[in-house]
Amino acid sequence: MADNQDDEYLHIAANALKEIKSGNATAFAPYKYALYGRVLVEKWFELLARLYTSSLPAAVILFAAVLVVYGAFCAGFVRADAEDELNELFVNVESRKDLDYTESFLSGEIGSLEIVLQYRPATRDLNKTNFTQSLLEHVDVVRSVIDLPVRYKGRVYTFYDLCTYGPFPPTTMPDFDRIMNALHVCVMFTVLDCFWEGSFLQNPPSTVVVERPSYCPHMPQFLTWSNFNYQEFIDCLADNANVSGYDPNIIQGLSNLRFDGYLDKPCFSYHQDCPSEVIEPHSNLFREAGVCDGATAASVTPYQLVTGYELADPDTDSLRTFRTNLLLGGTDSVQNNLRSNGIDLTQGDVIGLLNEWKDRMYDHVVDYDEGRVKAYRERPSNDRLYGFTSNFFDNLAEELSVAVPALLITGYVLMIIYCALAFLKFDLVQSRMSAGLVGVFIVILGTAAALGITAAAGVSFSLLTVQVYPFLILGLGVDDMFVIVGTFVEIEKKKGRDAPIKELIKDTMVAVGPSITLTSVTNFAGFLLAYTIPIPIFRFFVIEVAVAIAFNYIGLVIAMPCFLVFDYYRSHGKLMDVLCCIPVWWHSDKDAVANAHVSDKKDASEVGCITYTYRWLSEASREYYSIITMLVAKFYSPFLQNFIVKIFAVIGFFILLAFGIWGCTRITFFARGSDFGIDGSPYIEYADINDAYYISFPFAIVTKSFNYSGLQPQLLEMDQRIRDVDNVLAPSASNGYWIREMIGFYQNLYSSACVFPVGPELKLPAQGLMTGIISVADPSYFANARCDPTTNETCLCSYNLVIIDSYNGENYTIIPPANFYYYLTFWSTLDGVTYGLLGAFLNPAPPQFDPTDFSTVVPASLLLYAQTNFYVFGLAGDTAGIDHIHTINIILDSYIEYGIDAYNLGETAINFATVIGIKERILSASGFIVIACFVTTTLFLMDLHSGVLMGAIVIVNAVEVAGYLAHFRIPLDNFASVVYLAGIAIGVEFTAPLAFYFLKATSDGGEYKSSGWWILKEYGSRNERMHKALVNRFTPIFNGAVTTFIGVMMIYFVPLQFIRSYFIILMIVIVVGLLNGLVFLPVLLSLIGPFAQVQPTFTGTDPSKGVGTTNPLTEEEVEDDEKKKALEASTTFMY
Repeated sequence: MADNQDDEYLHIAANALKEIKSGNATAFAPYKYALYGRVLVEKWFELLARLYTSSLPAAVILFAAVLVVYGAFCAGFVRADAEDELNELFVNVESRKDLDYTESFLSGEIGSLEIVLQYRPATRDLNKTNFTQSLLEHVDVVRSVIDLPVRYKGRVYTFYDLCTYGPFPPTTMPDFDRIMNALHVCVMFTVLDCFWEGSFLQNPPSTVVVERPSYCPHMPQFLTWSNFNYQEFIDCLADNANVSGYDPNIIQGLSNLRFDGYLDKPCFSYHQDCPSEVIEPHSNLFREAGVCDGATAASVTPYQLVTGYELADPDTDSLRTFRTNLLLGGTDSVQNNLRSNGIDLTQGDVIGLLNEWKDRMYDHVVDYDEGRVKAYRERPSNDRLYGFTSNFFDNLAEELSVAVPALLITGYVLMIIYCALAFLKFDLVQSRMSAGLVGVFIVILGTAAALGITAAAGVSFSLLTVQVYPFLILGLGVDDMFVIVGTFVEIEKKKGRDAPIKELIKDTMVAVGPSITLTSVTNFAGFLLAYTIPIPIFRFFVIEVAVAIAFNYIGLVIAMPCFLVFDYYRSHGKLMDVLCCIPVWWHSDKDAVANAHVSDKKDASEVGCITYTYRWLSEASREYYSIITMLVAKFYSPFLQNFIVKIFAVIGFFILLAFGIWGCTRITFFARGSDFGIDGSPYIEYADINDAYYISFPFAIVTKSFNYSGLQPQLLEMDQRIRDVDNVLAPSASNGYWIREMIGFYQNLYSSACVFPVGPELKLPAQGLMTGIISVADPSYFANARCDPTTNETCLCSYNLVIIDSYNGENYTIIPPANFYYYLTFWSTLDGVTYGLLGAFLNPAPPQFDPTDFSTVVPASLLLYAQTNFYVFGLAGDTAGIDHIHTINIILDSYIEYGIDAYNLGETAINFATVIGIKERILSASGFIVIACFVTTTLFLMDLHSGVLMGAIVIVNAVEVAGYLAHFRIPLDNFASVVYLAGIAIGVEFTAPLAFYFLKATSDGGEYKSSGWWILKEYGSRNERMHKALVNRFTPIFNGAVTTFIGVMMIYFVPLQFIRSYFIILMIVIVVGLLNGLVFLPVLLSLIGPFAQVQPTFTGTDPSKGVGTTNPLTEEEVEDDEKKKALEASTTFMY
């Protein structure tokens, strides 16, 4: 073997086997066999090195080929699709199927607008003055929103044109239709419906005049909801049937509606038109009332939905906030309503109009609140006003789907500057700044190419693609570049500038190939395993990042060594770094060597502090290729070798681990609402209010296509079980389930016709209605009974409109299955108000008919879609929400065996549903990452001990990062878990290079040691091998951490809270990775690290003279070696 070879010659498995065979080295038997496995891995990287170094033109062509191919992939951008629809991004895959099914039957979403008036905590002791003032102010602002004019395509619209109407179907009574349409009931949920003043929200615009019928002189001349008595109006119609067109069949259905209006409600202010008593409002009034019922039964609102009490202290008088919800109509309903008024808009125009109104309303509420704050600048108000619309998140996603040029430019410029300075030397020939710049360029091109290929494959861009992806990939990609270029510089320094390029590239690729492959594989696996999170925006993101990691790995492994070949020939041709066409004719190795030795013995007072410091660093760094490496070798590594320091390091390791484990017991898995707000926006405070005082949300149980008529007992039982779940409320005054309401209608009809002793004015219409229904639904009954129902009441009343069916030991009143679909048609028309208010959205919709002509009645079709609406309230904490959704899903699943296909619908309910199973997904994905790291390390190093050690470090990283997230109050939700899983993999970059080098490192001597029951030989000192690993790998790892920080630093300036949390997570990953990789792992290796796989044997007395050498170096060789070291030291600025 050649002279003057250091022990790194043995790091290459093929060399080690050759030296073992020749007797110049030895290895413990299992490790000797492992070397044969490592040969296979290293041969692959040797083949790559031969391809790069076959000739300079070949390297240039290969480099250019990578650039051309990656540039071609960038063409995929022409097919890029930016997705900014909230439901398409944030709804999980399974729930997306349910929403698609719903959207196939429902025309347009019903959006909600919430206006929240918040009490500051200081107003715990409410008094009449401030409470009344707040209620009046709430009336003013809600009314201002309702009257808010919005101009769209040349017309002006208000909330009255766009709202969800209280469904009063057309009748044969002209005055009823005229008055009810003019009063124009808009469905809303508001705390004001507990008072007469709530009528102000339903009063028609001042331009609309609603006159009483001339035959009702006792009613006010001009009707508004503030003076309208519905029951008095119905009585007037009945008393004047000859002119009003009074139809008892229709009134039978309308009279079933609990519909009292506002006249019997108390007033909270001394208004001149107040028809009732004036009460002193107090915060417990709403609890006592239970519900606030407004102009329609749809507005019957449980107090929990519109008043916010302290959830932590629910029994105290602790009202903090109240709200009003205004319901906009769906696109089809708004389109039809506008069309009936002579305005013909396309569905796209209607969507645009609704969004325009929502945006205008939000701005109006913000301006209103700012005006209030300014008005109270001398007397601070405790009240604040917040608005929220259903398109808030869509607008947010659209806004953040556009890149911020300043952030992109700043982030990439900082990375370019750092990478350039990292390889800069004063000697413009020996400088490698161009290598750093080219490395960044390869990463940028690979990042763009990955986006292009994923876009061509149909992966949509999202706000994460724009706001996170460019910075994260930049930080991760540059790490491998530092390892490749840094190792090349190190090897060139040790072997000398005259070493052949083939040997330099081969040694570089063999040294770094397995290490960067391991980190790239684990990073790739970490992001790809995050695909288990079933939310599209994250799946898009992790696919894009995983492909980018693969592209950057391939690009750097192929193109970077090719450029180093070119750069090698540039430096040997004495051409300037970066400006490679300019020769440095004044460059002289001899001058550099001479300058390095000038005034070696002078102190700082003689040559100046700066000159002295520079020369000291030059002298000290002759043995090392960077200042950082010198500091590690001179100070840091000896410090870690101290036994006392090791003891404290181990103690510190377990303290931090225990702190992380403790944090894991406090992990939450559901995001706060404020995490989705932009810095400084009112939404953040609104979301905090919502989370603190309401924690309520609507949901619906949707049933699909099956035979409803034969499964009524099961459906009724399922509905009741859902209602029995804690904190579930039905939103109407009735029971709310459409089948139950239909059964109740026919029970009431039978009672009116046959049971209760009522007057003929009610009994005769009920009997006539019942006769007509039976004649259509069961036409053979009267013929078979041979009776006339008009003359034989017993014959009529012997017919059972409803029957009893037994199921699970319980008796259920149901519709006769044979008549079910006929009854559905009758009920939906005759009790149309109740049917409409329930919001069952039956599809196909039951056919409507003329109530005066039953001959046109046809049965309803088999149903494909039906829904029942609920609210859930008081779910304090993410666990309660998850448990609730889980309970509902268990109930629904228990009826699958009967053929009942049902699902839980609702945006907030869907959000909770995405958290179900997240803990299991995170644990399984983390386990796969640990296994991937263990397997890859074991295969590349052929060492089980190293694989176990690396796996253990990954587990420690995972536990500590998760625990520290809890301490920073960052929930490990679907958003954070993406970066968390990737962070586990990223942490490998801070540990793998050091562990790899430690295993292959040798020392200057060997000794025989026993360990446990086995007699094992440990060659050399673990301390010495740890020292060599730190000296050679500390700088690349540290630079990787710095570049990762620079890459992700710009994420902090994205104004969205949950994206900013990504920066915090990655900072925790970097800090934990550095501590474990550069502090605790070296100590761990020095104590229980694996033995060296191979160790040289020394036949001479000076091991430093080379492996297997016996002849000392000559004086000329020593002098030449010192000159080379001095030259390199004098031209080194940074690594």
